[in-house]
Amino acid sequence: MEVTEEVVKDRFQFFNHELFGGALRMPQFSVKHYTFVAGQIRAKEPRATIIISSCFDFDTDSLDEVIIHEMIHYWLWRQGDKGAFRHGSSFRLECRRIKDSYGLAIHATGRHIRLKTQYPIPLYERVIWRMLSPMRLVATLIDRW
Repeated sequence: MEVTEEVVKDRFQFFNHELFGGALRMPQFSVKHYTFVAGQIRAKEPRATIIISSCFDFDTDSLDEVIIHEMIHYWLWRQGDKGAFRHGSSFRLECRRIKDSYGLAIHATGRHIRLKTQYPIPLYERVIWRMLSPMRLVATLIDRW
């Protein structure tokens, strides 16, 4: 599936109405070539930007999941949650609410979404990841293997 800013914006509007009652302001959207994260949110008053990677082989469900994942971070940030950009208890609670109410499972990471074949992860990056991941140093910076 081809990811464009328009597709992300349309899905955001739909899920904002369905899952958050239209409470979220329209952020900016960007599509970038990230190989380690499927999605990201950058937020600084008064605006936020949701970034989706074009390097992942999204189907409709996986793209929706990533958009909703970033929307949860955005929702928590708008609510003033200090842990809004972590996958802590408030994030997991919101994921559980969405799963219980709408049947949508939201993962904390994008590890289950495959990279497109033209964007393989270089061997040296995989070696570094394997060496550092037991120490959990990289886990706070990178949300995908």
